[in-house]
Amino acid sequence: MTFRQAYISEVCRRLQNVGLPVSRVVMDGADIDDDDVIKVHRGKDILLSESTGWRNRELQLCISVATSKVLAEDVAENFFVQFDPVVKASDDFPDVVSVEESSADEPIYGGANGRACLVTFRYSVTYQVKG
Repeated sequence: MTFRQAYISEVCRRLQNVGLPVSRVVMDGADIDDDDVIKVHRGKDILLSESTGWRNRELQLCISVATSKVLAEDVAENFFVQFDPVVKASDDFPDVVSVEESSADEPIYGGANGRACLVTFRYSVTYQVKG
């Protein structure tokens, strides 16, 4: 298992432990009519530097909120307030140097007569691996 796989699995486990609805599936047509769900996935993974035996990397961790409720942006923000401290506390995961919020994308609407909404929050996770 790669660092990325292990780290994302651990973040999902921690979010589920605090009672949040989590999925690893990013795009799923069933989401249009389902309850709100948090989708945990990765963005870019960039090599920052390399020294003898070690590589410093930055993983973009993406947490997307999918909802079809009225005031979807408010639903996403309410979830953010719940998952942000959990994600930032994942800096205790082995090999993680830091976890910082980096950005939030604009809401994307579609499906379900334009009611389905996806809002993605991005974190920069700096980590070290042997290599």
